[in-house]
Amino acid sequence: MPEKPQYRLNNQGQLERIPLVRTPLLWLLLLALGVSVGALLYHWQGYDLMPQPAAQKVVPELDWEQLLLLDYETNKAPETLTQWLGKRVKIAGFIVPLDARDNALTEFLLVPVYGMCIHVPPPPPNMMIYVKSEAGVEAADWMMDGVWLEGELQIQKVNSDYGAAGFVMHSVQLYPVKFAAEPTENTSDPSGSPL
Repeated sequence: MPEKPQYRLNNQGQLERIPLVRTPLLWLLLLALGVSVGALLYHWQGYDLMPQPAAQKVVPELDWEQLLLLDYETNKAPETLTQWLGKRVKIAGFIVPLDARDNALTEFLLVPVYGMCIHVPPPPPNMMIYVKSEAGVEAADWMMDGVWLEGELQIQKVNSDYGAAGFVMHSVQLYPVKFAAEPTENTSDPSGSPL
């Protein structure tokens, strides 16, 4: 019994018959010429066997104002903050090293302002994120310029030499913050003549 012909919509929205390829010799010839089976099936039968690029996962970006919502005396936070707990997020800040081993940071704090932990009194716990990495994060020169810290955020109070941190981040990754170019000083009025 002959097979029932199959149809598909073409680019113009019209039905067209899908050709059936039955000749093994034709397949062997095409394979010998370097045509992949997946490409042939996709073209002739409408199957999509080609690997698709994985969608790049966008990591949500938090800001320090969201972390300020934590009541660090009771460890209670509103839904706008708790929705991110245990999830992979990123936040920009500055590193305060606590411990290093073999040119790798094993313990550090992330704060929103450069040098924030050096003064007395220390910043409040909801302005510090504590990170401990057994493997260590390789130290680099760009770390003093500001970093993105990416990882899983948790509310947990941790005491350090620089004060108590209200947050902990696990499974971390660090990369440099890219700052926009500094604006140039305008030395002329709108008409173009010098001031």
